[in-house]
Amino acid sequence: SRPPTLPSDFETITRTQLMLYRIHFSWPWRMFVNIAILVLFLSHTQNMLVTAIMHTCVILIFAVEIQMTEKMYGTDPKEDTRHGDRKLVRPMAAFLFFLGLESWMWYLFSTEIPLQRESPPVFCAIFKPLVFFYVSAKARDSLEALWRISRIVMRVLVVEFGLILTFAAVGCRMFGSKHDSFHSLTASWLSLFELSTTVVNPSLWMPMYLEAKSQSVFFVAFIITCVFYYHSL
Repeated sequence: SRPPTLPSDFETITRTQLMLYRIHFSWPWRMFVNIAILVLFLSHTQNMLVTAIMHTCVILIFAVEIQMTEKMYGTDPKEDTRHGDRKLVRPMAAFLFFLGLESWMWYLFSTEIPLQRESPPVFCAIFKPLVFFYVSAKARDSLEALWRISRIVMRVLVVEFGLILTFAAVGCRMFGSKHDSFHSLTASWLSLFELSTTVVNPSLWMPMYLEAKSQSVFFVAFIITCVFYYHSL
C-alpha cells in the first residue's frame, strides 16, 4: 500500500542512497529530529537572539533531513516526486526559509528586544504544525482521509440544503400568507431546517394540519425525504 522508499529498479540504487537510507531511518537520527521538533515549539523566548539561534539550529537539522530525503528518493521530477514522503518538501523548505528570515529580522531591526517585557510575535510560527505532517506519514494519511471525508460531507450538505430550499419555496408559496413561519423564503428555510432535525416536529405543521388535513402531505413528504431517507445516508 505504501510506495517504496528507494527506486524500484535495483540497478539504479547507489551506495549513497543505501547509506542515507540507513541514517535516515535509524533511531538516533529520528530521535534527533524529534528533539528538533520539541525545540521548534519551545523556541519562542523573550530574547529574540536566543529565539533566532534556536530556530536556526532547527532549520539546519531539517535542511539536512530534506537533503537526505531528496538524495535518497532520487531527482527525477516526474517519477520520484510522487512518493508520499516528498509531497511536503517544498512547503517545508519555504516555511523554514521564512521562519529563519523573520526571526533574524526581528532581532536585527528591533533595538529594544533585550529590554522589552514581551517578545514580538513570529507570524510564521502558525505554520509550525506543518512539521508534524512532514515527518509523520500517518499524520499525512489522516489529513488526506479527513480531506476526502470533508469533501463528501460538503457535497451531502449542499444537496440537503438545496433540497430544503426547494421545499421552503413551495412552503412559502402555500403557507406564507397565513403563518409567520413561512412568511418569507428565509423564514420558511429556517423552519424546515428545524423540522429536518425533528426539534419542531410536529408542532410546526400542526396549525396547517388543523386547517386542512390534506396540507400535511407536504410535511410528511418533507420528513420522509429529508429525515428518513437523506439523513440515513
